[in-house]
Parts: sequence; C-alpha cells; structure tokens
Amino acid sequence: MGPGPRYGSGPRARTRPGETTSKGSPGRAAAPSDRDREIQALKQKVRTIEARLRHLNDRIGGVEPGFRPSELRAYVDPERCVGCGTCEEVCPLGAISVEEVARVDQNRCIGCGTCVAQCPRGAIELKSLP
Repeated sequence: MGPGPRYGSGPRARTRPGETTSKGSPGRAAAPSDRDREIQALKQKVRTIEARLRHLNDRIGGVEPGFRPSELRAYVDPERCVGCGTCEEVCPLGAISVEEVARVDQNRCIGCGTCVAQCPRGAIELKSLP
C-alpha cells in the first residue's frame, strides 16, 4: 500500500475528515482567492480600528497631565443646534454625542470650552456648575 491521501495539494486537493469547503459541504478546500479576500477585508478592518485609536489618543493627549476641570460645563441650546457633529469631533474627552442635536455628558465635561469655540451655530455655552 502506498502513502495515504495528501491534503491541500494539487488540483484535486481534498478536505480533511470533518473539514468543509467555503460553501459548508465536504469536498474541495476553499479557493485561495477567497482566503486572500478575507485577509484583505480583515486588514482593512485593522486599519480602520487603528485610525480610530489614533483619533482617540489624540483627543486624550489634548488633556494635559495634572489638568483640573473648571467649574464650568458646556450646555447646548437645542433650538440653535443643527446636529452637525463638530463639537463631538473636537471634544478632547468625548463628552458630547450627537443624534438629532448635541448632548453633553456633564459627568465627563471638564469645561474646557473647545466645543463652544468651534460650534458654527453658537449653540453651546459654558455655565457655572450649580
């Protein structure tokens, strides 16, 4: 008797027992091009996550070590806010979220005023803590 079947080689590559093809049925192994496309898609996801991480690190870096929050907090005038998202992008602590209008998480806001300075509609102002 000669050697057993060879797995993963030649034009008639076979799957191992219990292995399936890309279509989920026993038979030929998935084509390398399918695997290559999947790897490329995963690499693109990694690049997207890395870009988000860089953005977050930049925002965190905007807050100096030893910085003390002010006694002011940002408040949004919902009548003037158009939900453009500028404030959400510039807030160094990510204290602002935008759906239809901006909302400030008062527990995260440090009163730096960056959002106030960048709001194109003047819809945000700093107010003293109660």
